[in-house]
Amino acid sequence: MKNIIDPICRGLSEKSNKPFTLNSRSCKCVLKQVANNTREEVKKELNKRLISLKIDSASRLSRNIFALSAQYINNYNIQSRILGMVELKGVASSSSRNIAAEIMKILSKYGVGLNQVVSITSDNGANMIKSSKILSHCSVLKEDRDDVDEANDVYLKNIEMFNDTLKIQMGDIEICRCAAHTAQLCALDSTKDPVIKSYLMNCRNLTKYIKKNSNGYREIFELKKLALPQLDCPTRWGSTYNMIKNIYNSKDVLVNIESVKNKSQDENFELNDDLWAFIKSYYTVFEPLQKTIIKFQAEALHYGDFYAQWLRCKLLTEKILQTHDDSLSHTIGKNLLRNIEIRTSKLLTNDSLNACLFLDPRFNHTLTADKRADAITYLKKLYDRLKEMGCIKSDKTNSFNNTSVRLNEEHREDEDEYINAYLCQNLEARNDDDIDVYSKIENLKLSFQRISTNVLEFWKERQFADPELYALTNICFAVPPTQVTIERAFSSLKLILTDNRNRLGQDMLEDILIVKLNPMYLDKAVNELSLFEDMDGIMDSVD
Repeated sequence: MKNIIDPICRGLSEKSNKPFTLNSRSCKCVLKQVANNTREEVKKELNKRLISLKIDSASRLSRNIFALSAQYINNYNIQSRILGMVELKGVASSSSRNIAAEIMKILSKYGVGLNQVVSITSDNGANMIKSSKILSHCSVLKEDRDDVDEANDVYLKNIEMFNDTLKIQMGDIEICRCAAHTAQLCALDSTKDPVIKSYLMNCRNLTKYIKKNSNGYREIFELKKLALPQLDCPTRWGSTYNMIKNIYNSKDVLVNIESVKNKSQDENFELNDDLWAFIKSYYTVFEPLQKTIIKFQAEALHYGDFYAQWLRCKLLTEKILQTHDDSLSHTIGKNLLRNIEIRTSKLLTNDSLNACLFLDPRFNHTLTADKRADAITYLKKLYDRLKEMGCIKSDKTNSFNNTSVRLNEEHREDEDEYINAYLCQNLEARNDDDIDVYSKIENLKLSFQRISTNVLEFWKERQFADPELYALTNICFAVPPTQVTIERAFSSLKLILTDNRNRLGQDMLEDILIVKLNPMYLDKAVNELSLFEDMDGIMDSVD
């Protein structure tokens, strides 16, 4: 490789009459520059913008990595940007106080103050459960390991801890649980029913038996190309359903297994017709919830689409109960629906969700009077924050070159946007003297739209008629109910932090991740490099 690279470097040096070397020091220097250029581009985007934050944590090769991302709407689409991924070291590093300090430290790099933050969303996870008094709700990738045979009493205890909630404040902002987490909680709630819990413990012990090498089932499953059941875990979304499904699909192989009795509570199971009936019923009843969990993990939804999926799950579960008359399906189904109702009630205490439903033409009419009042109060406060930030234009008139719809290159490529901007050039900008925005919020009534409606597109069409409400929708629908984008960021961690590269320093690791996880800025960040300048000073700082 050196024989290839050195002639290229010499040629570049001769042509520019400036030294050009390619070694580990210069690579580190270029990485630092590209990462800093990327941060500057993100900083420009976040300037004078209300944003929502997502936090998460992952454990990789005994290193605990904390991540922070920002979410907002730009050009009618939800945008997510990774702001930082830092290693938490020491006993108290994962305390809520230190997490808050890390958030502030990362935000300061982008010139973002707490007055710009609308919400901070987090999640539960395995590492956070293990550390009992640290920031709850951080979703964590467990250490790279195959399924661990977790004892049943530990499993049940972890479910209880998974349900625990700690209220952590940053100024006036409360770090709240990821709404999509509700789907997994509903699955875990079923273990509170003694009948269902008993059957599930049987399934867990059966799974342990199947996985035990000395019993010979691994080879049989491989020969028949069947998925080997994996033990479920509270922090692994949908894992109970997957365990049940794989057992159900392997019935022909497992039906002749003899029950295990007179051993420990983690080994005994009774494989009979009743257990097979439970497995079939659970597999059937929980299918809509499992599809919902997968949807929440696969797509970055806004609260309106999140609620649409949640409602779909509830209605399809009710439909299954109407078409199945066996007692076990009804026991499992009624238990699940009861849990869904309870969790839905808790969801609707979320101001961000209520505001989105209020602004969503599919659900505006479904809110109760109290929830409408809560949404209206929340939106008024949010509007005041928009005005304080200078996000609501107060100019009396618009011009073709300086209108509320900015004529950037993207708009010029869209003829409709270009014409709209032209027609708006002499319109008087509405302000509080022209219209009472508070009254407009209070009296908002939206015509019902079908469930397939793209809400962001709906409000895009109304941006000229209702600019203040349009501005509010850009804030509300940017609040993340799921952790998809930040979860994907941690997938990259496996590729970068490997056994052979476990000694990467914190700064270099974060720079690599910032560049990799914000690829939309890479070309511009690279174009702004000064490769032929004397970088000794910068290299010294990198070292």
